[in-house]
Amino acid sequence: MKSISRFLLLLLAFVPLITSKSLFFPFVSGKVLFVQGVVSTVFLLLGIAMMRSSVFRKEVVERLKTLFSQKIFILTSLFLFFVGISVLFAPDMYRAFFGDLERGEGFLGILYFFGFYVLALVLFEWKHWIRFFQLTMFSGVALFIHEMVQFLGGQERPSSYTGNAIYLAVVFLFVILSSLLVMHEYRKDSGYPQALKSFWKLISTLVIFISLFGIIVTETRGVMVGILGGLFVVALYVYIKGKHVSPHLKKIGGGILILFVLGGGLFFTMRDADVWKTIPGLDRLSQITFDNATVQTRLIAIGVSLDAMNPVKNGWDTFLFGWGQENYHIAYNAHYNPEYFVYEQAWFDRAHNKVLDVLVMQGLLGFLAYMGMWIVALWQIIRQKVSMISSSLLFFGVAYFIQNLFVFDSVVTYIPFFSFIALATLPLLHEKRFECTLTEKLSNHIPSWMVTGKVGVVGLFLVFSFIAWTVVPFFQVKGYISFTRGEMSASELSEGVKEYFTPYTYAQNVIRTHFIGNAIDIYEGKESEKQLLLQAIEKMKEVTSVEPYNPRYYVKIGEAYEELGKRGLVEYYSDAEEAFRKAIELSPQRQDVQYALALNLARQDRYDEAFEVMEYTLGLEERVASGHFVLSTLHAAQGEFEKAFEEVKEGMELNPAQVKNHNGSDIVVYTLLEHYYKERNKERALEAADWLEYIRPDRKEGLDMIREYINSGEWRDVQFVG
Repeated sequence: MKSISRFLLLLLAFVPLITSKSLFFPFVSGKVLFVQGVVSTVFLLLGIAMMRSSVFRKEVVERLKTLFSQKIFILTSLFLFFVGISVLFAPDMYRAFFGDLERGEGFLGILYFFGFYVLALVLFEWKHWIRFFQLTMFSGVALFIHEMVQFLGGQERPSSYTGNAIYLAVVFLFVILSSLLVMHEYRKDSGYPQALKSFWKLISTLVIFISLFGIIVTETRGVMVGILGGLFVVALYVYIKGKHVSPHLKKIGGGILILFVLGGGLFFTMRDADVWKTIPGLDRLSQITFDNATVQTRLIAIGVSLDAMNPVKNGWDTFLFGWGQENYHIAYNAHYNPEYFVYEQAWFDRAHNKVLDVLVMQGLLGFLAYMGMWIVALWQIIRQKVSMISSSLLFFGVAYFIQNLFVFDSVVTYIPFFSFIALATLPLLHEKRFECTLTEKLSNHIPSWMVTGKVGVVGLFLVFSFIAWTVVPFFQVKGYISFTRGEMSASELSEGVKEYFTPYTYAQNVIRTHFIGNAIDIYEGKESEKQLLLQAIEKMKEVTSVEPYNPRYYVKIGEAYEELGKRGLVEYYSDAEEAFRKAIELSPQRQDVQYALALNLARQDRYDEAFEVMEYTLGLEERVASGHFVLSTLHAAQGEFEKAFEEVKEGMELNPAQVKNHNGSDIVVYTLLEHYYKERNKERALEAADWLEYIRPDRKEGLDMIREYINSGEWRDVQFVG
């Protein structure tokens, strides 16, 4: 049982390679299924092994006692406790507990990763960690090969099997740590055969280099900054403590620090130089300024996150215990800063800063436990004598923490994170083995049978939750996707899809959001299509009854009712209005929700109210180009072409790309072109033609012909058919 359990845990080194293309989130769902399946199985096997062997049972009990004497383990457990407590204070308790398909977290998801942490500490000895690192290296090589295939195929910032270039870079960071530790294991004075030592030293060196190259190819600035920060801290560590090992180490550390100061100063004083643009990785680093859109969105997110933690606005319970796991979007929408829309129109469900994520979702107490865990982990390493192991762990820890200030953890990075915390939990430095920790004992009053029972209960719970709360949703999604890929009528789709709506699981929000989107797309006015759309609306309303705090669900319902209204069923416009107003209650300053309401009111011929909504919306932040464009749409519908023209011009001057990406932008500009062409207004007709070519480059040929007519003064008849 022990061997099987360890073998299964070792397989988690291959988590980054797992994909499931038949699901909505192919780079997340398969990984979640694999991790939870392995962890729940190993816990169950551990309980069985403890019941069968009294020797093994006593060993596990002693190890668990030892773990509870470790500050890092206590703080890590305390952090998990506060993740659980935050569920009780979460507006959306369902999502806080179960998580969602896109992230694979929630309290339940994090519980499985914590389970890996505990199991690794209980079952792994140093030799097993080395096997785990070796498998991680092979996993890294496979990722690199696939990354190169993507890169050579023309893909910018390839992500290999992780689905995100950022997370690929983080995995490579862990691969570097693994390679360094394996390299040290097979050092000169180790007891391994010379051929084996030479082999692993060569492999480790090669893997380090390809991992660094892989990071450069991803162009992930956060990880690059993290690497530089990790190297700087290690150099400082070597400079301060290296003299106790060798006088040369202090000089080496000092020399590296001087190079950092000189190199950093040169880069930042000359970062606008063209030379940096030719160096992969440094080209993106040189672009970091406070005017950068990415930087601005991150700064805005910081302000929103801190506002969401204001106890005066949100209460002391939220301040202390947070909004709950997977509830960040609720806090963000409630305290949304309209300036964000100037730079980005996506919906944030994370702060893109792990520390802020923890602060908002777990509150002050969870934040203190999380930061305490990091501080103790790094201190545990720093206080050791300088060695290859301590330096490698310090490098990874600092680099990982720094890069997480620009992003957040995911299913593919939790194994590296908890592996690092596990290594810092135990005194593995200086070749110490796990057995060394058994000298630290707590009292022996805890009966071993009680521990065995608790391990068994945990195992049974994890197996149950894996089957009921992960496997069932997995098959719902897989079945739904497979079914909806086929050609069928609306009535066949309506009847056949019903089986994938029950039982209600944490995957239903994604399934039903896709279903209502599909129903909107195929609706052309037929009665069967109308019934399908109404069915989709009702299914989406069931989602809002379980999770009533997500404005995007109400927006989707409103869009579905709008589609019915556009096909002549105008009575549904009022239902759409009600849905949009509910979304606004949850995110009153979010511009695109206000746009939807304004356009809805216009379709109901309530233009005065629509203009009032847009006046309020533009008053939130006038620099948002899409707001001016929506206002131009209202003016054009009223026949106020001069005002419509000025608003489009304002939007194009502010951010033409935002106007281009706005749904229906080509229609309004086309209307303006038709109007000014018929009015023979040369200047404005030409400007409208230029706008339309930018928005719809596929119309260039026809627009060139119109320009020729305008410039020649012929003004021939043109059939403007849209």
